[in-house]
Amino acid sequence: MTKYKSSYRKLFSATLAAAVATGALVTVAPVYTAAQAKSFSDVKETHHFYEAVMNLTARGVINGYEDGTYRPGQNISRAHAAKIMALALGLDTVNVKDPGFKDVKKGHPYYGHIAALVEAGIIRGYEDDTFRPNGNVTRAHIAQMLVEGFDFEEETLSNLPFKDVNGKQWFANYIQTLYSNEITTGTTATTFSPNAFVTRGQVASFIYRSELKKIEEGGGEVTPPVTPPVTPPVTPPVVTPPTNGGGGDVTPPATPTAEQELNALLLQHIGAGTTVEGPVSILLDGKEFTATATDGATVTNFIAAAEAAFDKVGTAVVVTKGTVTLPGGGEVVVGDGATEQKFDTLISSALGKVGLKGDEDLSLFKGKSITVNVTGKVNGVAFTDTYTFSFSE
Repeated sequence: MTKYKSSYRKLFSATLAAAVATGALVTVAPVYTAAQAKSFSDVKETHHFYEAVMNLTARGVINGYEDGTYRPGQNISRAHAAKIMALALGLDTVNVKDPGFKDVKKGHPYYGHIAALVEAGIIRGYEDDTFRPNGNVTRAHIAQMLVEGFDFEEETLSNLPFKDVNGKQWFANYIQTLYSNEITTGTTATTFSPNAFVTRGQVASFIYRSELKKIEEGGGEVTPPVTPPVTPPVTPPVVTPPTNGGGGDVTPPATPTAEQELNALLLQHIGAGTTVEGPVSILLDGKEFTATATDGATVTNFIAAAEAAFDKVGTAVVVTKGTVTLPGGGEVVVGDGATEQKFDTLISSALGKVGLKGDEDLSLFKGKSITVNVTGKVNGVAFTDTYTFSFSE
């Protein structure tokens, strides 16, 4: 642990203790009124992240986009995650040391937030001296950021129910820590999906739950966020806003990329899960599909579930070529790059190429994954992206 990080943690703990002692709870999860909260057209009270998004928005930690949306199902960028984390922790984003990233210069809108987190020892860049601000963040990496940033005592892997996390993985203890502190319940009862990209809605929930847990540890009361306080809330500390001049957390491109449109479309229709009349169900989180099969389920059942899932997207998405990586490591190329077909047809063709027939038992896939690098069109615009199908045990 660096000297700076040790000092930062002491400061964070002291600030939290002071907030709890005074009842202000300003630095961490303060009370807000309905009038203070900005509403988003795509964030409803029935969403699991509603409370978190409303609280963080009222405090100026997140802003949403100028079109009145928050886009909770969109994968979050590394720069954007750094901004939200730095503001939630109340870090000084002005008086910072240059982290030396070749792709994050002092004029970058999130330079201060990224530099503050690096200086606090919460995030790091890559070996080539880049930060890759536009890249996405995996669920494993956000787990590390939360444990380091909120100073949770790291726990050793012990009672995790997640079959896709084991003691040999670098992130196992971070995920165990979040699970023990009731900050995560996984993407399913038995999976955490550590390599899936984390979404904007999930990040809001993770940060808010972490804040509430630190209040609980300090002995403070957690007041329901939509209940007006008896006394006016204390004004939060002033945080220098980003210099991009826009109302969104990250200035959105004039036209979303085809890959972004594809993922948003899939999350909109499949994110809540698709179950067919049969023994297989499919759930989408980030870019990872989780297929859950009952005993006796076959390849035919899986293809039927995939077809039902992708039928919801309609004709907006077609694929022309795919490279399917099978659990054993072998690769199968399907499609000629020109003929349009449905996603589930491509997968079915790939399984057929390796000799898996419709009546094959799906149990041979349990606990394993199939990765699909696919090329196609979404609403007539070409895309290339990678998705993973993971089979629950």
